[in-house]
Amino acid sequence: MQIRAEITLTNDTTTFRYYGQTLDISEGGLRVFIPQELEMGMFITMEFTLPYTSRSLTMGGVIRNRDSFTYGVEFVAVTIDQQQTIVRVCKTLELLQ
Repeated sequence: MQIRAEITLTNDTTTFRYYGQTLDISEGGLRVFIPQELEMGMFITMEFTLPYTSRSLTMGGVIRNRDSFTYGVEFVAVTIDQQQTIVRVCKTLELLQ
């Protein structure tokens, strides 16, 4: 299931915003398509709304791998509420497959 995501990158002096599409989500991270060159190990902030939820999540992540413009992102500093929301949505999506 694809979900629109806003991606924010900040370096020493500038903040960049991009829009992408999440392709997969799991308890530990997600895959996201971003038509932009990003580096492995880069920290990003993602804002997205998962299906079957009513509010958006803002989460930090580290780029762990890439295939062209598709990036594997590991979640970092996940709150208990965020973790519970992701687990609930993943279980719901699994049942619907």
